[in-house]
Amino acid sequence: METELSPEDIEPWIREIGPKPHGMGFPTKEVLDRVIDAASNLLFIENIDDLLDELAKTLREIFPIKSMIIWISENDGDLNIRKPKIILGFTDEEKSKLQTISYTGMEIDRAREFANKIGRLSYFVPAELYTRLGPYDERDLCFGIDEKSASTPRKAPDMWHPLDHVNISFVSQGGEYIGSIEIEEPSDGKIPSLESIKAIEIFASLASVAIEQAELNEKEQAITEAAEKRSARISRILSFVREMLAIKNPERMMNNILTILSDLFGFKAASIILFDERENCFKYIALMGYSQEEVNISKSLRLPKDSMRFDISPDYLVAHDAYFIPGEKLPDEWLRYEIQTSDGIDRLYKLREQPRAHPRAWHPLDNLIYLFRDRKGRILGMMYPDNPSDGLIPSPETIESIGIYASLVSIAMENTKNYMETLGAKEEIELLNRLLFIDVRNQNAIMRRYLEMSIAEGIDKDRQKKYLKNTLNQMENIVDLIQKVRRLSSIRSRDKSSLLRVDLINSLNNQIPISISRYPKKKVKIEHGAMPDNCYIFANDLIGDMFDHLISNSIEHNPREEVEIWFSIEPMHDEFTNRDFWIFSIKDNGTGIPDDRKKDLLDITSQISRLGEKTGLGLSIVSALVHLYGGSISIDDRIAGDHTKGTVIKIILPAA
Repeated sequence: METELSPEDIEPWIREIGPKPHGMGFPTKEVLDRVIDAASNLLFIENIDDLLDELAKTLREIFPIKSMIIWISENDGDLNIRKPKIILGFTDEEKSKLQTISYTGMEIDRAREFANKIGRLSYFVPAELYTRLGPYDERDLCFGIDEKSASTPRKAPDMWHPLDHVNISFVSQGGEYIGSIEIEEPSDGKIPSLESIKAIEIFASLASVAIEQAELNEKEQAITEAAEKRSARISRILSFVREMLAIKNPERMMNNILTILSDLFGFKAASIILFDERENCFKYIALMGYSQEEVNISKSLRLPKDSMRFDISPDYLVAHDAYFIPGEKLPDEWLRYEIQTSDGIDRLYKLREQPRAHPRAWHPLDNLIYLFRDRKGRILGMMYPDNPSDGLIPSPETIESIGIYASLVSIAMENTKNYMETLGAKEEIELLNRLLFIDVRNQNAIMRRYLEMSIAEGIDKDRQKKYLKNTLNQMENIVDLIQKVRRLSSIRSRDKSSLLRVDLINSLNNQIPISISRYPKKKVKIEHGAMPDNCYIFANDLIGDMFDHLISNSIEHNPREEVEIWFSIEPMHDEFTNRDFWIFSIKDNGTGIPDDRKKDLLDITSQISRLGEKTGLGLSIVSALVHLYGGSISIDDRIAGDHTKGTVIKIILPAA
């Protein structure tokens, strides 16, 4: 109930109502002996529920109590809440109502200010007090307290009124309130004597020790069970991960990761995003528990690295490499990267406004995020468990266990990535051998045809000279092809352990005149802006080849009378990975590259599939070197939307 009265406003005669001594004011020896014996027996009961049952039963045996409630204090977040644990002497309907109510520690303290203090731990609330307090809330109605019942007069000064109650507190050894005995109705219809109240106080004091001990036992048991559960869960995680390590197919592995997550931790849905080095963005790789429409839309999304900075803000860190973002706090610009349907972002706006059922309830837009890292600490991707089967935000223990699982998954993912890279290198070598065999065979057939034509009877010298020149061109093509295949094989056979700290600008300046000198008939104009100092990367002796292929590509395929090439090198800091990079760009005024050919030029397999055409492996070699150096490469139009005005190739390399 709420009131604007102060305790001083309560009339003195109301303060006089309550238990009175019926003798010397102290319990008899017989009563004390029964109380101490009964309370001592409580110390041997370990289960808190059994203890409270026995406590209530003992009270009713020793004292004339018809109905009573035993309250126990519990911590709910920052609040201390008093809840009913034992309810005796009420109808089933009354009991079901009483089981739903609770009081905060502040409400209890406020109520005591108005109650009549009748002992060290005891308070008496007379029915007459309710005529001065109000209005009555729903909890009061559960006890039958309303204006009519509160105004019913007491039959006699020592008689119990239906709205009277006595409250005797349980207090911890540290002096904190841990619960109470609340007498709702004595069996003899009279207000208990002061001697009885003091005897119950003694019983409550001794019972407090038993309650504290039982609660401690319960906590220890819960900790032990949690530890056993955690150990069993980790054992299952290790077992699953061992099986996962044997999976070499990436797609199957990703789906398996989510299936195991669901089996172990009870999530109905989940997703994985991984960083794509070629596209320089994050992409949804695997989804579980979503509609096909949601899967299709999600897999079409490209998530910029900047979009992930909000997900891994320190403000939302809940465990190592684990983050929890409440759905209500997702900003507008991040909603577009959420899993969605064709209804679009409007549906997500509505979901965000949906209230959370209670503080521990899972919200439809809650984000629980786990990072996948490689052995060097670089972020490979993220896992998003979603829609827990119990509808609750996972406990700290569960969040920690999922973190262990995610860490082990990271190892399995890196192993699979290394396996696929090794397999890919092997397949590329096989393709290169196939290219070498088929292309050389084709070139030889053409040369043979030209030679046969050059020695045919009656051929004039001009035509003979032409056929021989064509034969020499074919021989040069074969030599060029063999050199490029050897170079690609050489790159694939090397690893990053051979990389050294190299000056990017010096390497470029050394290569420019060498590359231009091979095209004496071409007029080449080189321009560049201000170059930064200390421009170092990790590379090897093949870095000159990287620049050579870029420059040669711009000159050789440019039909214009004057070839113009622009270079630039700029620093870049990636806040997402907290790493520094150099952005190297080369632009030209050539005829450009159509959109459908841009990606193919960086892919060896696509180049090899164009057998019969002139093999443009130069940019494939550049791409292979860039990835060896830990960078990324992209091809765009020099003038956006018009590929005929030239090309810009951008390479991002980690700074050394």
